[in-house]
Amino acid sequence: MTALGYIGLLVLAGLWALPMQGWLAADFPHHMLRHMGLVAVVAPLLVLGFPRLASVFAVSPLVGTVVEFAVVWGWHIPYLYGMAKLHVVGMAAEQASFLLAGLLVWAGAFRAHQPLAGAGGLLLTSMHMTLLGAL
Repeated sequence: MTALGYIGLLVLAGLWALPMQGWLAADFPHHMLRHMGLVAVVAPLLVLGFPRLASVFAVSPLVGTVVEFAVVWGWHIPYLYGMAKLHVVGMAAEQASFLLAGLLVWAGAFRAHQPLAGAGGLLLTSMHMTLLGAL
């Protein structure tokens, strides 16, 4: 493990230290901070900081992007969204799936056999996340 791995774990702990009542009360800033922190900060730090972890989660960039797309958009289906908003177990499942999807995206991007494939996966991911944010 490298220093980046420790930093990733600290950021993960910090995100979970945010007040839970803020999440359950539909506090949008806490909601988005956790989402984006897991996918865009914690996941790449863990992939870079734990090389063995990266090898376990290394898939093609396209597979990582498709899984992340399905996870993120899936949790915005009204029933699942409500479950994550109203139940701690639902919220924990949502957050765990976001972290797992982020690990797949970043491990795939960093370990791609062709660097442009990794960059393309990250670009597709950012595009669909931006579209969801705009909606």
